[in-house]
Amino acid sequence: MTSRLHRPIILLCSERSGSNLLTRMFDAHPDVTGPGAAHLLRVMAPLNDRYVGRAAALRADMMRLFDAKMLPWLIDAEPAATRAARLAGLGDAAEMAAALFDAERAAAGKTFVFIKENQAYLLIDEIMRIAEAPRLIHMVRDPRDMALSWQQAPALRGGIMRAARQWRDDQEGFGAVMAAHPCARLRYEDLIADPEPVLRTLCVAIDLPFHRHMLDPARHSPRAARDAGRATMLANLARPVLAENAGKFHDNLSPAQCAFIEATCGALMARFGYARVARPADPSALEAALQQTELWDKPGYAALPAEERARFEAWSALVARLRAG
Repeated sequence: MTSRLHRPIILLCSERSGSNLLTRMFDAHPDVTGPGAAHLLRVMAPLNDRYVGRAAALRADMMRLFDAKMLPWLIDAEPAATRAARLAGLGDAAEMAAALFDAERAAAGKTFVFIKENQAYLLIDEIMRIAEAPRLIHMVRDPRDMALSWQQAPALRGGIMRAARQWRDDQEGFGAVMAAHPCARLRYEDLIADPEPVLRTLCVAIDLPFHRHMLDPARHSPRAARDAGRATMLANLARPVLAENAGKFHDNLSPAQCAFIEATCGALMARFGYARVARPADPSALEAALQQTELWDKPGYAALPAEERARFEAWSALVARLRAG
């Protein structure tokens, strides 16, 4: 027995780069559902070998991870036994993830599912194995704004140095995927500045009819307001598209921070049309100077609602246990 996804839409995008906005834009489409990221593939697929001959244990751990996810899905309303039964007879974590995504698509009454998984380039072989005619989308954001958003996000550990390195690694990984597979492409800045032509072009590229509801996800995505109220970092999902949410690094990053990001990401920045603004400097010297301000744990984390912190900590602890074996 196998489980596969029919024409899923797979997003390749770094964190803090507009992935939640684009997911909700597609979720507003009458034919697409975009569930919140559950990281089922990212966490469980690399652990497959550990579960050889232990299918029941794999099902149990997959369901633990699903139940611990930060954002709700429609199939949460099913009895736990019903969700677990969907995984019976499946061979590995990727097939089990596919079964859950397909169940969510059916529960939403939609034809297609939009999937966001961090570092999806690490999972591309698994994705291609469980997907029939997948459609890939790559979205990129200026790494200076991405790093600023990362630094300001209370639940994300590390600051602009960690963010810059993650952006660089992500774009290199996405580039390898795009060299091997057809992929639609867009920039976050273009999307928020003038959403309609960007979304129309994107829909043509993935063979999906454009629908005007995509322009107002706060109103037409069934999940937008609910997800915004459940996670502080998603608060903007309940608002109209923020056309001015670009270039904020000019006023909020120091020259040294800009210089470090540009030194780390420079060649890839140019590929995507992001011009440098900082004076070139030695990356090692910049790192030494910035290390003092590179906080691993953010002071703002303690100010998050207790329930939100509890969910995040429970999920993080579970992932750590699963990876440790």
